[in-house]
Amino acid sequence: MENAISACEAALTVFSRGEFPLEWALLQNNLAAILQNRIAGDRADNLERAIAAHEAALSVYTHADYPEEWAGSQSNLGSAFQTRVKGSRNDNLEKAIAAYGAALTVFSREASPEEWAGAQNNLGNAYLFRVSGSRADNLEKALVAYDAALTVFAREAFPEKWATINHTLAAILQGRIQGSRADNLERAIFNYESALSVRTREGYPQDWAATQSNLGNAYLDRILGSRAGNLEKAIGSALAKRKRRQSSFHSLPLFLRIWQRASTHAPSPSR
Repeated sequence: MENAISACEAALTVFSRGEFPLEWALLQNNLAAILQNRIAGDRADNLERAIAAHEAALSVYTHADYPEEWAGSQSNLGSAFQTRVKGSRNDNLEKAIAAYGAALTVFSREASPEEWAGAQNNLGNAYLFRVSGSRADNLEKALVAYDAALTVFAREAFPEKWATINHTLAAILQGRIQGSRADNLERAIFNYESALSVRTREGYPQDWAATQSNLGNAYLDRILGSRAGNLEKAIGSALAKRKRRQSSFHSLPLFLRIWQRASTHAPSPSR
């Protein structure tokens, strides 16, 4: 990775923007992508350099002349702003949302399905953590974007992405402000169980444990179905997570919720 950075920087001393604009822009794009994933150096500084390189590339890749390259750079710029360390968190997320939105004016599901779905997924992430605006509206926009991404990121072709999006969708539905609480929880349970068809204990133990924990909480909050049945399923998720952890410590919050819920609905002792 360090060698790749050096190579890009060396090439940029030869390929100038004035004489070789397209080569220069491509090198800026490549440099930005490397810096975004760089392990060495200061993370904050790497991201600042990546943002500068993306913006440099966009001075050549205009929407009018190079729409596909422009959209790709906009999407990557959005990712850089979303993970940016410096600056205002609110401003960075707004810039990320604007960049993803710009990319989606070019990327379409029909012509560029993976790029479109990736931008939709990233847009969902940005709305999920957005500071500005109504929390309820932001969650709705995140749901729409994630649902759109799932029309491309299918289980068969993209199992890990599909499972991650299902898990995230379920978490949003679990805390959703709008809509029927009962319906939201049913959808959350469905999405968690879908995610667990990929996030197996053997293949993805940490992700499996996280989804099991959330599923247990969803069953505890469930409105529909038998109360006893929901508690049994919540206990099943808690016990599954405990086996994974080899200890009850990490499952303690869920066990406490189960105990409290069971105690609340337990019959009074006879006198």
